[in-house]
Formats: sequence, structure tokens, C-alpha cells
Amino acid sequence: TPLGGGSLNEVFKVSRKKGPTGYFKPNTENDPQMGAKAVMSSDINQVLGLDSLAQETYQKYSGKKLGKKNSMEGAESEEVPGATSHEVEFNTPIDQTTFNNSPSNQVKSKTVDNATQYYQYSGVKHNRHDYSDPQTQKDLANLQLQDAVTGQYDRHGANIRIDDETKRAKGYDSDMI
Repeated sequence: TPLGGGSLNEVFKVSRKKGPTGYFKPNTENDPQMGAKAVMSSDINQVLGLDSLAQETYQKYSGKKLGKKNSMEGAESEEVPGATSHEVEFNTPIDQTTFNNSPSNQVKSKTVDNATQYYQYSGVKHNRHDYSDPQTQKDLANLQLQDAVTGQYDRHGANIRIDDETKRAKGYDSDMI
């Protein structure tokens, strides 16, 4: 199921009859190794025993499975529980002409009842977490170490999730190395 675009690429939710939900991010023309980089980050995280990243696997999906014409290769991430530190919101309705003439990171489209609706960036919603919890601090420090080792340069609050029940923090979207 297409979820819409990240800042660089579209993301798909992969639901299975049996097994866990995953999130698939295909390689791009500009970076055909994007998925391999995410998997490598995940593998390094496991070897170091940091448990700071979502597990990633390299996948190839048919276009039919993802609602697209062509097959795609890339990384599939496990679902990470919790909430990000902030969420970008797109709540301001716009017309299709404005949508087509706007930068892709400033607009989103959504299909409801077979009708496409267009929205413009409207702000940021901040989620509150207990950053003083020792488990959260340990996980965030491990994530910083992981990102330093791999050279990850796209870590920000929108690709770290913190589970308020377990206090665990995990990163995902680790392909920018």
C-alpha cells in the first residue's frame, strides 16, 4: 500500500496474511544502492549488539504487489513501535494546479473514495517523550554511536521512534550513508 513520499522517495506499507507488517522503500535512479545501504546499517547494528535500528532486509517486489507498473528493489524495514518526536502535517487543502506547481516535499495527495485530495504543508506537531528515562537515553546514545560508525547523515526526530510504554528508542530510514 503506497503511504506517500518521504523527502527522497515513496514508502509502501507491506501487509501480510501471516507475518509482520513492514515498510518498503525502493531504490532511486539517483541512488540504486539505497536499499543495500539501509541493510548494511542494520547488519552493522546487529554485529555491534546496539539494538538501536529497525531490522532491514533487501527485497524485490512486483509492481502489482505495490500498485505500480514496474517491479522495484529496495529495503524493507520492520515496524518500529512508538511515536516520533515530531510529525509533519499536511492539513491545508489546495487545488491540483497548486499541487502540481509546488515542491514535492511541501505537498501531499490522498485518495479517499476514489477522489484525490491535495494538501499543503501546514506545520509540525511535537510529541512529548520522557527523555530523562535511562533506557531512552541508552538507546539514543547507541543510535548516535551507530550513526557515527556508519556515517549516517539523515538522522532526525522524524526517523526515530520512542515507545512510551517500554521507553525503548529505535531509528529507521538508515539509507543515507
